[in-house]
Amino acid sequence: MGLKLEIELERLREPAVAAAVARLIEVLGGVPAGRAAPAPAPSPVAAPAPVAVPEAAPAPAPRKAPEARPEPAPLRILPDPPELSPRERYIEFVEQLPQRSRDFLDLVRARKLLKISDAMRELDIDAPKAMGGLTGSIGRWAPLRGVQIPYIATTEEGERAWRWIGGPGADEDADAEADADADADADADAAEAPEAVLAALRDGGHDKSVRFLELLYERGALERGEVLQALGLAAPKSMGGVTEPVNRVVREQGLDAVFLPAKNAAGQRMWLAPGAPVPAGVTVDG
Repeated sequence: MGLKLEIELERLREPAVAAAVARLIEVLGGVPAGRAAPAPAPSPVAAPAPVAVPEAAPAPAPRKAPEARPEPAPLRILPDPPELSPRERYIEFVEQLPQRSRDFLDLVRARKLLKISDAMRELDIDAPKAMGGLTGSIGRWAPLRGVQIPYIATTEEGERAWRWIGGPGADEDADAEADADADADADADAAEAPEAVLAALRDGGHDKSVRFLELLYERGALERGEVLQALGLAAPKSMGGVTEPVNRVVREQGLDAVFLPAKNAAGQRMWLAPGAPVPAGVTVDG
């Protein structure tokens, strides 16, 4: 048997009616008086999906510091043995050279001016670049042995060439003495460097200017390359410090010029001693 109640909505606004209806609903629902209806069970909440955490990259291994490179050994310049004369030192230097380098030195000394084509033919060398190794051994060892290279590189008729200039110990043999005697006979009338100019230059401490004049009057003509090598100068502009003191002394003493500026066939600067014969192709300034 069922029970049906009809309650006007207006009556539900009354507190007593509303309370009675609520109690009736509780009783009908089986909830004892004084106890509240159990709260509905919470709906299950899905556990959050685990978040994938990337593994930490392994720390890079410490880089090994580069090993310090050893400092290059300083170039050892062999001291000049005090018991050796310049000639003995030069002979010792030549004896330690390869045979072809020694033959090359003999050729340059004998010819005075040796073109590369003649050197290759006489030394039986096929490739011009092979001459670089031959002259390189001379250029490398001469300073270490305290020996002046007795030639300079130049050009002749458009070819690479070498001109013999000698040096301490390089010309002190029988052949060189014979050549010197022949040169002395040929140049018997050549003027000597004016001693008054040389004395003034020495007093002023211009040793390179003194050596320049001495060489010039010995040979009669000097090319710039010869002077730079003989005086140990690197830059052509250094020649101003050599010739200017000479010109100043000449002006102060009221003398005629003691050297003549000129140019060779290639247009390179050179100097002539007054009264010396002018070589072919050389033009005297002014």
